[in-house]
Amino acid sequence: SPELILEEMIKTYELNKIDTFVFADDVFTLNRNHIIELCRVLKRYGKKFKWEAQTRVDLVDSELLREMKEAGCCKLLFGIESGNERIRTKIINKKIDDAEIDKANELCWKNNIEADWYLMIGFPTETKKELYDTVNFPLKVRYKPNIIGVHITLPLPGSILFKEAINEGVIDKNIIDDFILGKLGDGFKDSWPYYIPRGLSIDDLKNARRNAYKKFYFRPSYILKRFKKDIYSLEALKNDLKQGWALLRYGRSTDDK
Repeated sequence: SPELILEEMIKTYELNKIDTFVFADDVFTLNRNHIIELCRVLKRYGKKFKWEAQTRVDLVDSELLREMKEAGCCKLLFGIESGNERIRTKIINKKIDDAEIDKANELCWKNNIEADWYLMIGFPTETKKELYDTVNFPLKVRYKPNIIGVHITLPLPGSILFKEAINEGVIDKNIIDDFILGKLGDGFKDSWPYYIPRGLSIDDLKNARRNAYKKFYFRPSYILKRFKKDIYSLEALKNDLKQGWALLRYGRSTDDK
């Protein structure tokens, strides 16, 4: 219940002085009425906590975002996945179009909520042209995201893509056994295979990710904006430099595989 969520936040603050929270929920605003009630409970409490969440672009609206902002929401992360509508609507059944994405970003900025994006590359039937639709998409929309994360698709066990990858011979049918026996190497992050569309290579995907990051993060206007935002925090400036170096040298952020 909203009351129990607030109680947990209060106890966390009293014990550890933590006043900024992340809601670990893939679709935070799925139950709109529940979130509005949570926001009103948070607003009635004297101390204003800051928090962030993630959701879908088609599950936000002006009233909801206004309530969330007043209750302390400072950031929303959206799973955009592909910058190509065919991939998004026909291949992965995301069922959101470009106009909905732009509208959600506009509503976030108007309510002073940072909008960040998750993007993915390497889907079944994806062409090189469609790959670069995703690379260029963050700069094509009117209301641009503040941060993007570009990830190469992994066929996770239990997913439709996992079954397709086995049927296509992209990954071996014994992969789970091989992983458990340690035949793929140590750890999941560094050993599990990517999904690589036919006609493309892993280098195509990594180069596309590198291009997406360079085009987005190394714009003079973006660098200046980040500097103005973080100038009063040595820790934030150090993190920006660390991430910038990783993007330049490796073509990925420190959080990416």
